[in-house]
Amino acid sequence: MAARVLVIDDNLDLATNLADILEGARELEVSVTCAPEGQSGVLAATREGFDVAIVDVKLPDATGVDLIRPLRAASPLGEIILITGFATVDTAISALRAGAFAFVLKSFRPEELISTVEQALAKVALKREREELERRYRALVEAADVLIVALDREGKVALFNPRVADLASVSASAAIGEPFVQRYIVPEDRDRFEQAVARAGAELEAGFVDKEGGIRRIRWHLSSVRDARGELDLVYGIGIDVTERRALERRAADAEALSAMGSLALGLAHEVRNPLNAAVLQ
Repeated sequence: MAARVLVIDDNLDLATNLADILEGARELEVSVTCAPEGQSGVLAATREGFDVAIVDVKLPDATGVDLIRPLRAASPLGEIILITGFATVDTAISALRAGAFAFVLKSFRPEELISTVEQALAKVALKREREELERRYRALVEAADVLIVALDREGKVALFNPRVADLASVSASAAIGEPFVQRYIVPEDRDRFEQAVARAGAELEAGFVDKEGGIRRIRWHLSSVRDARGELDLVYGIGIDVTERRALERRAADAEALSAMGSLALGLAHEVRNPLNAAVLQ
């Protein structure tokens, strides 16, 4: 599918030349739409979207820098290239600070323009890929039938999936920023949990205070995510509710203990009867 390029320039000859260069480039597969002014350009962006917008700095009804914000609102993943006949350092800096991908002089060589657009499209593709990965990640986290939390460097909640939110009877958004251990882990397990978070690669079981004030036994696996400098960024916890399992284990242990006590009682009774029987026989 051809990438969409929007050219906003009141110079019709230049806009047509830009379209011919880009649509004729072997390196690109693009479809170019032209608009002669800022307002019509924003309308076109809102109606059709764009991958790359090439915008003249001086337009009859706006400046290219002024159009960056509405164009980004119309197509959040798109990139914007400003073009001008005369550029100063201050103009270029202000354009880049406003969010422009690049600043190109109208005296450009065709290969320079093609390369700039190609780089902008590569960045757009990466942003789309990242957005899709994040969408899948959110879907996985929200649909998972396990407890998933993320804690920041201070141990505060950065992520609460619906399973945890339901167990705690709090909305995921309301939980963000809360100190997880102090708020949700029972006092006797807090020190162990904090030590496990510090190690960020541990497994432990801890009591979790549920929405009814009861205690659920949760088996947590903790892992860390580090930033580009190798410093701890987030600690993720994946938890499985083992409350019922532990209750069954306790009941099984109690039953086994009762059975052992019963066997012992029978053995003692047998020992008591045997001496009596021996005495009767004598």
